[in-house]
Amino acid sequence: MLDKKQVSIYFRKFLRLLINKKSLFFVLEAILLPFIISIAFNANEVFDKYHITRTSSIMFISAALWIGLFNSVTSICNERKVIKFEYQIKGLSLPSYVTARVLTELVLCFAEAILMIGTIVVRYPRIQGNSSQIFLFGITLFLVIFTSDMLALMISAFVKKSSQAMTAMPLVLMVQLLFSNFLQSLDEKIPFLVWISHATITRWGTTAFFRIANMNNMVPSQGHTDWQVYQKDGVGTYAYDLLAILGNWGALLAFAALFIVATSLVLTSVRKDAR
Repeated sequence: MLDKKQVSIYFRKFLRLLINKKSLFFVLEAILLPFIISIAFNANEVFDKYHITRTSSIMFISAALWIGLFNSVTSICNERKVIKFEYQIKGLSLPSYVTARVLTELVLCFAEAILMIGTIVVRYPRIQGNSSQIFLFGITLFLVIFTSDMLALMISAFVKKSSQAMTAMPLVLMVQLLFSNFLQSLDEKIPFLVWISHATITRWGTTAFFRIANMNNMVPSQGHTDWQVYQKDGVGTYAYDLLAILGNWGALLAFAALFIVATSLVLTSVRKDAR
């Protein structure tokens, strides 16, 4: 059962720990990653030229994925002994604990998304002045960071040691990036690959980013090397479509909700931990 008092107590506790231990780290990471991407690409061509917008958008979503995953990947497994003690001795409500964790991560993810989109606005002239586009990009980054964070939280609840959680991260990153269907086109004749692709956070986040950027208006000339990429992506696929963008956001929220529920269920195994 959810205990509002416990949620409040643990939320304040986690928030204090967050401010004391992570504040500088998440500020630097959320600023540095989009800044580094801006160095690698011509900032004046991003959100103007098709291929460079496509590539940089994938990088933005990958950065958001990275930030989210490493927000919470060791947060629960590092506290398993404490959680078990408070659960068995002090009557800790596990749903309340998870809720407090989720709320804390929500605050962190929101701050990181603001820093990311702020850096993007400063570094990329083409997006400056377009407040609606900035807002939509910001929401997308937030949802990708938050959903990735919830995935990491679930992993942290599943494993018992931080070393196990960190070992799982390369595999999670590889699956999310390689099977998004953007870095490498997947064989759609193999249903299993298509299913994996639709189960990745990166697919939905990147698709939303493409649509917000209205990449259909960035049609390259037919003789340009971008033309093949444009045709492969599918003409008309990434036109600005608010309903489609909302659908992409809905998929991310559904994944986040699934991960939260799974975290609560998996965490009940703490009672079986050896003393």
